[in-house]
Amino acid sequence: MTHTVSFHGTLLALCLALCLALTGTAAMGQLCTREYVPVCGLLPQATDPRTFPNRCVLDAAGARLIEHGVCAAKPAPIIGHDSNGHGCKASAGYQWNKELSGCVRP
Repeated sequence: MTHTVSFHGTLLALCLALCLALTGTAAMGQLCTREYVPVCGLLPQATDPRTFPNRCVLDAAGARLIEHGVCAAKPAPIIGHDSNGHGCKASAGYQWNKELSGCVRP
């Protein structure tokens, strides 16, 4: 009888530890649901945010939450609105050439 109680106590302790591990903070190898509740986050060393399917996936990736929902689309640059000091339009493919003293497309 004492062996049965000891076995059940050990089994209960293992189940409790597993439940606590699964509901704790995200870590490598964490299991996440496939629930789609998008969040926008930024990975370490990244410059552009990306949309993650849910907070669990974001946390497991080690990303920082920026906002709830899909990340806003990055607008395309408008050609001609990025002149440098010489008047060259980088978005149109021009850059300053010292030898020619003018804007050129390489």
